[in-house]
Amino acid sequence: MPIPAGHKMTFQTALHCVAQSSILRLAVPKWLDWLPLKPVREMITAFDELEKYIQSMIKEKRGALLGDKTPANEADAELKFELNERQDLFSKLVKASLSGEVPLTDEELQGNIYIYLLAGHETTAHSISYSLALLALWPEKQEEMYRQIMKAMPADGVTTYADYKKFEYVLAVYFETLRIFPPVQQIPKKLSQDTVFTFDKSNEHNVEIGIQEEAKRKARQESNMQQLPSPPVTPVKSSFGGKLSTSSSSSSLSSLASSAAMSTSTSATSIGSSEDKPPSPQATFLRNKSTLTPETSRAAAPVPVPEQMTLTVEKGTVVFISPPAVHYNPKYYPDPYDFRPERFVGKFDQTTFIPFSTGTRVCIGRHFSEVESVAFLA
Repeated sequence: MPIPAGHKMTFQTALHCVAQSSILRLAVPKWLDWLPLKPVREMITAFDELEKYIQSMIKEKRGALLGDKTPANEADAELKFELNERQDLFSKLVKASLSGEVPLTDEELQGNIYIYLLAGHETTAHSISYSLALLALWPEKQEEMYRQIMKAMPADGVTTYADYKKFEYVLAVYFETLRIFPPVQQIPKKLSQDTVFTFDKSNEHNVEIGIQEEAKRKARQESNMQQLPSPPVTPVKSSFGGKLSTSSSSSSLSSLASSAAMSTSTSATSIGSSEDKPPSPQATFLRNKSTLTPETSRAAAPVPVPEQMTLTVEKGTVVFISPPAVHYNPKYYPDPYDFRPERFVGKFDQTTFIPFSTGTRVCIGRHFSEVESVAFLA
């Protein structure tokens, strides 16, 4: 794609570079922008180019809404908007910068557009990619989704927003992907008032649940190992006395599974032995899926709920919510390392599903992301 006149990068290249170097931009102070390092120079160029593109889009949108004529007064501006207003989000933001009780400044307008470009598309695109990978690893889920898509698809094959709710299983696949790979690892919240938290006085309840989940995991692992063929055994020369010994010609199967796992930084809080930690969710995905043996699939004895205690946290305190810790807690999601879209078919507990944050400041782009993902996957 050719670079437009007056620019050094295409819009796509600038946006991608900005998305990749946002952390670097925060780490490098402005007075070090002169450093002759290639990553720094590319970062500065990308940020400058993206700002120019956004300013150009704002100017063009203002001209379209106002008819390329500056309004003489607020009433004239409102009339122009009534005649030319479109219902897209970008138009509403530009309108908010020109009218209203507290109009947006140009800097605020550019910041909001940048957030929509980055958070509204990058995170959704990555989540859709994970959805496709998970469906490839679980072909039976892919087949179930296909059947439901064909059942919900209109006769003419043309879908509209009115058909969105018919694709319930597709949305469930997307939700389960967000549970396994939440786009945000920590959500900061500042308490607006003194808050009382209630939690278990001891950790015995969660430890017992963790032990049960660990037993299930080991049972599945042993069953999978029994189904795999034995690796070839070849003689190798020992370094002690030149005697021959036999050893596997390949690394251990568990090492292979770990090295082949997807390199994603999703973390989860796990409870169990420190010497034998549960595998990462990515490594678990690469193992063969098998059912539990009758001995291990029996219902575990109910775990007694421990005594509760409370903790008062003062107003103004910053607390962090961890979506991976909640999403991988077997108390809320049994067998959390398994890909089960059925968890989100029908009613489910909204308070334990927080990839879009929670509370009054929940992500305003949640519904947009859901509709966009369902449209793509279906």
